[in-house]
Amino acid sequence: MHALAGSPLVSSLALALVLAAPAGARAQASEGASDEAPDDPGLSADRRDEEARNLFHAGEVAFGDGRFESALDYFQRAYELSGRGAMLYNIASAADRLRRDRDALEAFERYLREVPEAGNRAQVEARIAVLREAIARAESAEASAHVAPEPTTETVPPEEPASSSPAVGAWVLLAAGAAIAVGGGVSLGLAAADVASVEHAPPDTEWSTVADAFGRSEAESIAGAILLGVGGAAMVAGIVWAVLPSSESASVTVSVSPGGLIARGSF
Repeated sequence: MHALAGSPLVSSLALALVLAAPAGARAQASEGASDEAPDDPGLSADRRDEEARNLFHAGEVAFGDGRFESALDYFQRAYELSGRGAMLYNIASAADRLRRDRDALEAFERYLREVPEAGNRAQVEARIAVLREAIARAESAEASAHVAPEPTTETVPPEEPASSSPAVGAWVLLAAGAAIAVGGGVSLGLAAADVASVEHAPPDTEWSTVADAFGRSEAESIAGAILLGVGGAAMVAGIVWAVLPSSESASVTVSVSPGGLIARGSF
């Protein structure tokens, strides 16, 4: 960024304006410019130069004081009156200080077109490159801010259907019940064999000889009935568990009674 005060270009422009002004106008230049520049098409060239010179000096003072908005206004009005391309450098510098990058870039580029032999051309071209880069970054950031974020989609895996195969526990219960029932059957078979040995003993057989078999048969009958009942109950429960779908609930109660195996349940 370049200051106006002390710039060879600005100094030469001011000198040209002052030299072209009448003596009375030179004294008025330091007083500042009028609030409104005359825009009468019939205004004399001397009058337009005088007003342009006053506006230029007012802009120069405002720029030096850091009042860049006022300086920009003064420089633009001076350029409109004088039409001197060198004034575009002052306009660009004021716009640059105000961070109006696009306005500054346009004024700098016009300055080089209208004053192709400018002594500070290299400096202006370097500033133009900086402004172009800054504008490109701003446009990119603005475009990114207006781009709506892509909606994120989350894929939910389908819920696996409940397994229709019976639970492993049902088969375990069924197998255990079958084993217990088999044990009960074996015990009942042994009891029947002992009873048969007692009933079919020769008539002259002493009771002491068959007493042990008779006692075993009673115990074996009781144990066999209990085992057979428990095994059968387990088998019924296992079958019900295996047959019913897993989504259904069932309550099964199996009991052994003197009349046989009783199963009660709700489905």
